[in-house]
Amino acid sequence: TILSRCQRYDFKRINIETIADRLRDLMQQEQVAVEEKALKYIAKTADGSMRDALSIMEKLVTAYDTLSVENVRKSLSLIDDDLSLQVLKSLLNHDGKTATNLLQKLYEEGKNLAQFVDNMLQSITNGIVLFSSDGTADINNSEEYCQKLYDIVKPYTAELLYWMIEQFSILRANIRNSLHPYMDILLCLIKTSRPEIFEDSEKTLLIRISKLEKEVKLLQEKCQS
Repeated sequence: TILSRCQRYDFKRINIETIADRLRDLMQQEQVAVEEKALKYIAKTADGSMRDALSIMEKLVTAYDTLSVENVRKSLSLIDDDLSLQVLKSLLNHDGKTATNLLQKLYEEGKNLAQFVDNMLQSITNGIVLFSSDGTADINNSEEYCQKLYDIVKPYTAELLYWMIEQFSILRANIRNSLHPYMDILLCLIKTSRPEIFEDSEKTLLIRISKLEKEVKLLQEKCQS
């Protein structure tokens, strides 16, 4: 009886571009200076909710005369997506030195290391989605971010990306009660930058085989062209 008198409304997440467009219009009406990238950060933090985005924007406008990227990051304690992409790229390139240097920078700046691990998990997951769709999937992020991420993961294999997801998932669970999260993350970065070191691992062997298969395929395509 009650259900027959009710109406059902299914609310969907609003994409980042739509939220950013609305925030931009409001800032123009209020004549508040705001950087484009700052709008994208606020929209992403809102996680599909226009109400949350407006609430965040209201607090920031009260605190700052100009909404710069730096002000937004500082206020929301955000870690730059570009940094996560830099770390992922260095890991895939077997460049552990760059990855650990970036981690050291975060540590010295007093950033939330658990958030960094979450960002890495999100970036790798997004990378798998883009990899499996040849870069066409909608992952509710900016076109610039999607293109950068796809360019990073495209030369590698799905097996390697899945293996990295497993390593960072284990890391995320371990650092919850860790006394030294920095050391745990450091060791994970070293491990994921050199998976070939762990030759006894069946998964690592599969990664190496998949990599060789992909290299052979690329060579065949070059010969045909």
